[in-house]
Amino acid sequence: MLCDPEQGFQVTRSRCRGFDPGDGRLEQDICDISMWLVEKYQVPFPHLWIDKHHFQHDYQIACVAVMAWEKHLDHLTTAARHAFLALDYEIRDTGEDVYALQCCEGNHSRHEALRAFSRIEAKRGIRGCSSALSSIDTENEEDFKKI
Repeated sequence: MLCDPEQGFQVTRSRCRGFDPGDGRLEQDICDISMWLVEKYQVPFPHLWIDKHHFQHDYQIACVAVMAWEKHLDHLTTAARHAFLALDYEIRDTGEDVYALQCCEGNHSRHEALRAFSRIEAKRGIRGCSSALSSIDTENEEDFKKI
């Protein structure tokens, strides 16, 4: 029996109902926010873990966590959450099954890092998140210096 590859692809897509890989913006935003955290808080490159529900689309995510060398960094997680909100993401965890998105590998030029920093800072200012993040900056300033 011959198999039509196109037909097989259709079957595979129907099994993954609700899965929407999007336009690649989320992957770029993960990298940009990772680079922004490095520039803003002068920390080693963190792993930004993003979970998404299968039914969520484009600018919807379930969970944000920042990890570095097996440590969960709550203060950086809060900053990363605010950055995603500034980029117009909706963060909502319903408790249902999630899948993890690829972390940024961190192989970026200095130019890319500065572009990412400028982009996130500009969005923070537009969205009014800067006041929320400023309070995080002052509350956790000593924590950031310890890393």
